[in-house]
Amino acid sequence: MTEPSPRPPFDTHVVICQGTSCTERGQGLPARALRDALFEAGLQERVRVTRATCLNLCALSPNAVVYAAAPGAASGGAWYCGLTPEKVRRIVAEHVVGGAPVEALLHRWSDPTGIPPA
Repeated sequence: MTEPSPRPPFDTHVVICQGTSCTERGQGLPARALRDALFEAGLQERVRVTRATCLNLCALSPNAVVYAAAPGAASGGAWYCGLTPEKVRRIVAEHVVGGAPVEALLHRWSDPTGIPPA
């Protein structure tokens, strides 16, 4: 029998909302930008993208969460709301490639009433 892998076969897991609010607010454009940015960076094999039915932040949509799959990584994920193609490209460049959440774009749970500026 084969030993289970000590870590997932990917470095980053992005959960992108495909719920009604996100879809109505144009989630297709950020989702396409995510796919394109991952392919342009050659990351399609290292990043797992999962489509969720709802992330429960409908008023702030479109939304996504980025999780690091590395052992010891923060388990809460980095939540991003009000996504646009430009924000998604920045998240891929700075968070997925650079390894650090984009502080200016993070959803602040202490202030759930607004979307961070671009």
